[in-house]
Amino acid sequence: MSRPPGRKRVAFFTEVGLIGGAERFLRDVVHSLDPDRYEVEVVCVGNTALPSYLREHAVAREVAVRSLALRTLGTNFGVVGARSLKRVPLLYRWRSIPKGLLRQTKNLRNWPIIVRALRDRRIDILHINNGGYPGGESCRLAAVAARQVGIPVRVMTVHNMAETVTFPKRLERSRDVQIAAALDVVVTGSQASARSLLEVRGFPSGKLQVIPYGIPDPGIGSRDRLASLKAELGIVGPGVVIGVVGSFEPRKGQEVLIRTLPAIKARLGALKAIFVGEGERLAAAQALSHELGVAGDVIFAGYRRDALEIMRLLDVLALPSVGQESLPYVVIEAMALGKPVVGSRIAGVPEEIEDGVTGKLVAPGDSAALAEALIGLLLDRDRASEMGRQGRRKYLAEFTLSRMMTQLERMYEAGRCAPALT
Repeated sequence: MSRPPGRKRVAFFTEVGLIGGAERFLRDVVHSLDPDRYEVEVVCVGNTALPSYLREHAVAREVAVRSLALRTLGTNFGVVGARSLKRVPLLYRWRSIPKGLLRQTKNLRNWPIIVRALRDRRIDILHINNGGYPGGESCRLAAVAARQVGIPVRVMTVHNMAETVTFPKRLERSRDVQIAAALDVVVTGSQASARSLLEVRGFPSGKLQVIPYGIPDPGIGSRDRLASLKAELGIVGPGVVIGVVGSFEPRKGQEVLIRTLPAIKARLGALKAIFVGEGERLAAAQALSHELGVAGDVIFAGYRRDALEIMRLLDVLALPSVGQESLPYVVIEAMALGKPVVGSRIAGVPEEIEDGVTGKLVAPGDSAALAEALIGLLLDRDRASEMGRQGRRKYLAEFTLSRMMTQLERMYEAGRCAPALT
């Protein structure tokens, strides 16, 4: 296949479940790579919504997306779920055995498909976009396949904390060694995520590079648009507005925030709490808001493409996560908007929130501490405003899209990583 002289072909390989932070990263990168230097394509496994999501902000280039018909655990795993197995302790303890065996069976089918997809494409750089680690099994297969077919530069971005090794442990350990050897660089958004790959999965430190996420400057919002959003969401009259943006899954901790609302309302009176997102724990969160008598103060906005605009309405953003957070995009967005953040002291979040400077950090799952921190900022508007200004300065210094892209392109050209862990 021909291409203009001097341009390199970058292929992004990704296995997609829900659209989230990993897909946000992919979208920003494919549209921000210098089109005079890089030709881009995406090889996708899973979610059929990815092509349209990538086109939502296609201002720089039209992105070619090829879908592979692979069988993955996410779409084909029909064994009884872990919650059901908890009723049978022995089966729950060994639940990873059938899953591990099924994974290896599917690998035998998927391997030749991935090899064929990567071979003869004249790919100069394969960038695997993996939600976590081990994450998508096809992502791990792609790393080994890329080495076998001779792709010169092989990179994997891991967007979450590494998970502990499960059955079959000996095979998993050997797979990690094989994958680390196949990759030139493993990129993470946070120091915490890099350390987890080193300490939990044994990846060599010389293969790890930390490149913090970056986003475009959101600029100043339209007053008319903000007024329209307030009317749409039913925010009228005086009062404070807090909110959280994220999928409703156990690790995101929305129910922890809901438990703070009676105390916040008792201290501040008029209150609105906006929850943006969908997911498996949405019904439970809604039920809890009724149980605690705060349903009238809560707005469940669902999935919103204009989540960033909704965040402009907030006095304080909450991040009540209880697990598996590398470097949440929503915190960077809040800082770019000049909003203070109260978040959990977990994983990479302290690399974003400077406690007492750009926001407050609390223990994960501690609704009392979360309530106290939120009340403190909501009562002291001058302090909250100063934290927002400091957050904006931190965004401009550390989390701009141009900064992230400069580091990524430098890494592509070098074909190796810079020192990661500090």
